[in-house]
Amino acid sequence: IRPHVLHAPINTQGGERMRKTIFFLALFLIGLMPSAFSINLILQDTITGNLADAHVESNIPDGNAGTNVNLVNDDSTPENNSYKIYITFGLSNISAGATITEAYLYLYAITTEASWNDGAYQVNSGWNELTITFNNQPCGILFNDAIKCNLTPESNTTVGTPNQWYRWNVTGMTKRAFNESSIGNISMAIKRSSGAGGVHAHTFRSRDYSNVTLRPYM
Repeated sequence: IRPHVLHAPINTQGGERMRKTIFFLALFLIGLMPSAFSINLILQDTITGNLADAHVESNIPDGNAGTNVNLVNDDSTPENNSYKIYITFGLSNISAGATITEAYLYLYAITTEASWNDGAYQVNSGWNELTITFNNQPCGILFNDAIKCNLTPESNTTVGTPNQWYRWNVTGMTKRAFNESSIGNISMAIKRSSGAGGVHAHTFRSRDYSNVTLRPYM
């Protein structure tokens, strides 16, 4: 006696619909995923190993202020009778192949004797924090060396109130420095670009200040 076997019909259309639904759902989820991961990176650590800063002063033309706890900038004229700030950040903490979308310099002001615009200028020449002086500064004592420095400010910020943070958009110069692998850092000068005029100072905390949270960063 042969057993009677019941054969149920296979619903191939339902299975196909299920496969299509799963396929389109997967495409939808992929479309929601970001094309690349984005992170915020702070270029400052507790020992400020990737940061160097100093100001130069015309009154002490061969003096070095690389270990001063403050960075001083003023609105004196002409250019050879003033203070200027130089600052450098190493870029080695940024992964190779990364795309920089924004970059900002932050300085904490402690005194602002008057209000004027401080500009951030890209510096294309190397300098040493412990040997830079007014006489050997890369941009020249008249701030007119167009080879070693960009003489047009990339960013301007009005500084006029003490005890607060100020920032400069330095995205362009940071991108250029990062894409030029032989440079390895971003260097800039901070000086009066417009406004005020006289003998007034803007004083910011430097990397040598004891309170880490008030040191410069990007």
